[in-house]
Amino acid sequence: MTLEQLRTFCAVVEQQSFSRAAEALFLTQPTVSQQVQALERDFGVRLFDRIGRRVFLTRQGEIMYKYAGWILAALDEARRLINDSTGLPHGQLRLGASLLVGTHVLPPVLGRMKSQYPELEVTLEMGFAWQMIERVKANKLDLALVGSAGHFRDDPSLDKFPFMKDRLALIVPPEHHWSHRDTVGVQELVGQPFILSEKGSNTRTMVEESLRQAGVNLVISMEFGNIEAIKRAVEEGLGLSILSEVAVVKEVRAGWLRTLRLADVSLERDLVAVWLKERKLSPAASALLEIIGRARW
Repeated sequence: MTLEQLRTFCAVVEQQSFSRAAEALFLTQPTVSQQVQALERDFGVRLFDRIGRRVFLTRQGEIMYKYAGWILAALDEARRLINDSTGLPHGQLRLGASLLVGTHVLPPVLGRMKSQYPELEVTLEMGFAWQMIERVKANKLDLALVGSAGHFRDDPSLDKFPFMKDRLALIVPPEHHWSHRDTVGVQELVGQPFILSEKGSNTRTMVEESLRQAGVNLVISMEFGNIEAIKRAVEEGLGLSILSEVAVVKEVRAGWLRTLRLADVSLERDLVAVWLKERKLSPAASALLEIIGRARW
């Protein structure tokens, strides 16, 4: 049994596919299959049931996955503590971010970090805020940068550092009859076609909850899992949206979109860095917090 075999086995479990695990690990599919088969031969059991193109853990596979995760996590922790003992930001920083933060906020921060600490390797995962928080709680990420709205706000297992105010605004195309205005009342939104991110998005949850409290239920004509797609659809006049102002800076400057404030409702939140309270921040994580804390947003 080797650590490489354990990592490959865990990748197959997490990707639920031999082919996707191969892509994630930059290996060929036959290599992935061979490493899993070597584990099965070593333990004399079948770890997966293969049904069509899908794979399912056997009972023995579930046991193996549990202990393989412990072994790999212990190794990562040992490597982190050894790196921490030098006091210098180097090694690997496992970073997670919501789609908004990862796309529109992080790039210049990571650029500054790379220039200051060229030996530091950063791996970035992006997804819904709740997904990134779960990865932090499972000790698979060192930090997550997400919006503060969400079920984790009062989680006692997490520490948080607010680094930026994020304000949401109504987004309309320049030819819309509201485009000359600065403010729109929330009741005026009734009956308007809206284009929002898919369910599970922190931004969508915040928008719907805030407007529902103001007595407004939006008419959702389209849903997209991508902020860029939402912006393009609004530009084409397919509907309105409510997005973070930081996500539409370029489009507003170019005159492709207009932002309007909503009266009678607060659509402002903190963007926060989140990490496990019981885990001491590594020098690399502390360095990132220092950079985003000094940034002028």
